Amino acid sequence: MSYRAIGLTALTTLVLAVGLIPANSFIWPSMQVLAQTQNSQEVEADKFFKQGVEYLNNQKVPEARQSFEKALALYQAAKKPQSESAMLLLLGITYNKETNYDAAINYYQRALKIVQQLPKRENEYAIVRLLGDTYQQSKNYPQAIAYYQQALVLARKNKDTKNEKELLGNLGIGHILVKNYAAAIEVSQQGLALVKNLQDKPGAMFFLEKLGEAHYHLKQYDKSLEYVQQSLNIAREINDKETESRLTNILGILSYERNQNQKR
Repeated sequence: MSYRAIGLTALTTLVLAVGLIPANSFIWPSMQVLAQTQNSQEVEADKFFKQGVEYLNNQKVPEARQSFEKALALYQAAKKPQSESAMLLLLGITYNKETNYDAAINYYQRALKIVQQLPKRENEYAIVRLLGDTYQQSKNYPQAIAYYQQALVLARKNKDTKNEKELLGNLGIGHILVKNYAAAIEVSQQGLALVKNLQDKPGAMFFLEKLGEAHYHLKQYDKSLEYVQQSLNIAREINDKETESRLTNILGILSYERNQNQKR
């Protein structure tokens, strides 16, 4: 359900291979806590945290989980809520990597509850976005939509047009999957306006196709053909042969269905 593979990119330079949070969206305790350690519990917790990151980068998920669990207990004892929330998130990621989505969601929700009580609510966007992605992976589309909508509010608040674009794309796909075509049209129109302002032709191609798809499901064949044709024109302009071929086939199917509908 992702408009773009939600870049299973690096969380920070410390976690280059984890790749479950959009880049630059997470504030790591290691950047703040390690330099301000005040007691032995935090020193030990920091060691387990770094050890867990190393394990995770080497795809040793069970070992990473054990390290993060130890770090979590120590951060909890030291009353370090930001670090505690980060460990809960990392534990969620270990379960996500094993496709245990229920467990991952449980940890993400616990992390979110803590973050929302912090003065600056650090990492709220990253956690809400992960919840949306994980509900999508588990095919719980209504819940995915709910969290993507929350993430969209945060992205707009931060004037983060890159993630705003991706979230509008995810929402467009999600609304189509739950057959809420009017909502799909609304968010796709918003996405189209955004990418036109950004002069993002691949983005415009995507949102035009989603508009065509939503109108098709509403049996509004003329509008559907118009949007798909516009999308196809961009595919040709940017020399996207794969999309051009696919959209050409879709146009043929749409034309046939419109003609059959007119005969009835």
